[in-house]
Amino acid sequence: MGTGTEFTVFKNCNVIYQAVVTLPKWVDASSDQEFMSEHMRDYMENDAIETGKKGISGYMYYSAKKDFMYEVQVEGNVIYITNV
Repeated sequence: MGTGTEFTVFKNCNVIYQAVVTLPKWVDASSDQEFMSEHMRDYMENDAIETGKKGISGYMYYSAKKDFMYEVQVEGNVIYITNV
């Protein structure tokens, strides 16, 4: 896979379930927290706040505006943002 963003939607509707952001191979998002945060915030509600960590490279966020929980997993140059 090259760089870009892929979306997965729930069946029978256009509600996004997951966004997968693939950055250039030379980028290691897991080692640059600010860089990663800038990119993942584009795919969450503006009010989403970090509520905790999930493992070494996983984070949980919550948006009160939409009552959404997000799970963010960083694996090298790929960021997975899932609405849970």
